[in-house]
Amino acid sequence: MLFSKLMFLFDKLNSIRSQLSLSFLAVSLVPCICLLFVFLYQAQEYRYKEDLSQERATERLAETIAQHVEMHRRGIEAAAKQITLRGGAGTSSKEDLQAVLAALHEQFPGFINLYFADTKAKTLAFYPEFNTAGKSMVGVDFSHRWHYSKLLEEKKTHISPVMKGEGGTEKLLITIVSPYFSGPNGKFLGFVLGALDLSKIGNLVNSLNLEPEYFSVITDSENYIISSPGWNELSQPKRLVSLAEDSKIKNKTEHYSELKKANVFSTVKSVDPLNWQVRISRMSEDRSKNFNVVLVCGFLGISILLLFIWYLTKKLAFNFAIDLEQLSKLAQKIARGEFPTRKKEFLFRNEQTQEVRALASSLLSMSKDLKAAHEKMQEANNHLRTGVQHKTATLTAVLESMEEGFALFDGRGLPLFINKNLEQLLNIPKWEIRSCEQFLHFFKGENQNLTLSEIFKHYQSLIKKSEKVWLRLHLFPVNTSTEIIGYALTVKDVSKQTQLENLKNSLISIVAHEMKTPVAALRMEVDTLRRKDVEWPREFVEETVEDIADEVKRLEHLVTDWLDISKIESGSLRKLCKMLDSSQWPLET
Repeated sequence: MLFSKLMFLFDKLNSIRSQLSLSFLAVSLVPCICLLFVFLYQAQEYRYKEDLSQERATERLAETIAQHVEMHRRGIEAAAKQITLRGGAGTSSKEDLQAVLAALHEQFPGFINLYFADTKAKTLAFYPEFNTAGKSMVGVDFSHRWHYSKLLEEKKTHISPVMKGEGGTEKLLITIVSPYFSGPNGKFLGFVLGALDLSKIGNLVNSLNLEPEYFSVITDSENYIISSPGWNELSQPKRLVSLAEDSKIKNKTEHYSELKKANVFSTVKSVDPLNWQVRISRMSEDRSKNFNVVLVCGFLGISILLLFIWYLTKKLAFNFAIDLEQLSKLAQKIARGEFPTRKKEFLFRNEQTQEVRALASSLLSMSKDLKAAHEKMQEANNHLRTGVQHKTATLTAVLESMEEGFALFDGRGLPLFINKNLEQLLNIPKWEIRSCEQFLHFFKGENQNLTLSEIFKHYQSLIKKSEKVWLRLHLFPVNTSTEIIGYALTVKDVSKQTQLENLKNSLISIVAHEMKTPVAALRMEVDTLRRKDVEWPREFVEETVEDIADEVKRLEHLVTDWLDISKIESGSLRKLCKMLDSSQWPLET
């Protein structure tokens, strides 16, 4: 069953229509496959461009934050330098220091708090002077804070990690501290501090107008969050452990986000020399979704294109194949001898090509000519068949009328024709005569396993003698100018001829004996008379001569009778029969 189905499918695939469909489809698939690869490349390029755009946004954000922090750092250092040039904060009044802080805040609105402190970390001036509770922040001790311990270790500008504000504000902030001295190379007298408002950094992020699916995470050197989605909800500094673990990964990475509780794709940029990290992320699902949407749309478009190509291929194959199939059917009908002559017998389309129309017309014209020639040939064949039948009947009648038995064999020795006389002579039904070799066995009484050519060479003529009949076989070949195509043989009853021959031979023997007797007597009497040593009496001589004359007459009668027999056989002597009286017959002694 499976084999028959496979054979049926193979036959279908071998049809003109299937071959054309496959050819057109194969030709169409090449550009489709190229288009598919181009589309895959473009989809990958689209993802690459999206990632590149995200990376560029990360670089812009990192650069913006770096500029923002650097600008405020320089403002703090400028204030520290100004106080150093004055010989320290102790040489200036509280009002002067307060004015410096107010001017600094006005120039750098990113600071939420500003203050001057002495070497003990007690504030000399604070902006704004009063906190939200209305308490003055001048004279407050901040020696326990991170930045003061760093200043004691190294007298230079320091930027702190994210910390919670004290006194002036309770917001999360980052401090920038810079020491001032009694002179350019003088003694450490205190420091200037500015607390960066982290919400301002969030405003910087919003000012970049990132894509809606993007979200940014900015962390300090210890991976505390500076800005992130939901940052305003934080009351304490929060450290992202996953970012700390991923700190070795640069540029871009896919990782698990503690903030989104899902996998995200992030592009990373370090803010030097702060050692901050700026990450712009988007959900991995959205990233894959966009890519998948592009792929699905592309594959859907290619699928629709393939369906259209398949339809167009089937249509073109049908239009090409229908004409070829009709021409093939027309040619098959001509080959079967049906010879159609009218075009309407076939489903030729009106829109067929000129070549097909010309070929169809040629085939129909050829079919008409072949039909006429076929009819003439059929008529000639009928005449020829009738003539052959007449000749065959005549030849069969002639062969059946032969006195001899006749048989015809093909080149292999198989019988083709046997007449009735042969059956009668051999007393064998014709269906029992199966080969030419059978005749050899019949006549020779032995089977010598000879070929037909050997039989013909050694036994062209055979005679079989039985108690009643004598049969003569004569074998001869039937050949063309180049080869032997069969054998024929004749069998004749030669019993009467043989008897006549025997009688003739007996007669000749008797006549010869009868003639020999008087001749011997004549010779003896002549020899007697010729003897010279004896003188015979006249009476003896006359008597001897008389005897010789009698013997001569006897010989003359024998010769005359023999001649009469020859005349009787040839028919030149008529026989006259009449009754005789036996008493008148001469008696011989």
